Order: sequence, then C-alpha cells, then structure tokens
Amino acid sequence: MDVYVKDILRSIKENDWSNIVALSEVECKNMFDVLSKKYADEKLSYYAFWERLIDYVSFRDARGWETIPKIVGDKECIMLLEKDKRFGVRIPSGDLLFKLLEDTFTYVFYVTNNEMDYLMCFNDHEFVLSCGEAPNWLLNYYKQHH
Repeated sequence: MDVYVKDILRSIKENDWSNIVALSEVECKNMFDVLSKKYADEKLSYYAFWERLIDYVSFRDARGWETIPKIVGDKECIMLLEKDKRFGVRIPSGDLLFKLLEDTFTYVFYVTNNEMDYLMCFNDHEFVLSCGEAPNWLLNYYKQHH
C-alpha cells in the first residue's frame, strides 16, 4: 500500500473521522475517466494528471493546500490522489478536508464534487490549479486574500 494512502487511513482512524469514506478503486478509476474527458488532454502521456490539464487557472502558493478547503467551504467534496494510486475519499466539508490535510504528509491531491463540475489540485510544485467551475472561485479567493 502506498505511503500516502497509509497515512490518510491512519489519520482517519486515529481521529475517528468515520464520516470520511474511502472510495473503491473502480470508483476512483471511473472518476478519473470522466475528469480526463472533461479537463485533460488525453493524448499527453505525462505521469502526473495535473500536467495534462487544459483550460485551467493556477497560482503558486506554498500554502495552497489550505486554500482549496477554504474554497470548498461547507460542501461535500471528493479528494483523489494521483490516478495510478486509485485512491480517494468522500469528505463532508472543506473544514474536514483541511483537518485531514493538516494531519498528513504533503502530497499531490485533487478535489472535485459528485457531479465533477470542477477540479482543483495542489501539486508538488506548490501550485493550486483549477478547472471547470473552479477558476472563478480561485481568482476571487486570491483577489480577496492576497
């Protein structure tokens, strides 16, 4: 099992966050299939999914992992790790997403909703990327906070 997956599962268990639910590998694969069709150039063969994103807005922000939960707010979200890890969790709110991220290693992660209307990512180069409905949210957040 991947070290990041182990750390996330450890955090969920130690903090008794039973309302964070792990997705199956099939659910994660299916979500990435849809996200790829909506937001990525499927012809590119880069390892990292974020390197294939198209029509996105991004900002470099070392604390960008904190920004995404703030934008999510009180809405449910889904956090996914890189496509090859086939791991994701359904999280009831941005607040709980923040707590989970704060309690685990730093890693590349993606956040979306059930409808996959948006995609946000924090990558290993300290960039926050956003597609779909999220670019305006991200632009507005940075206008107000930076």
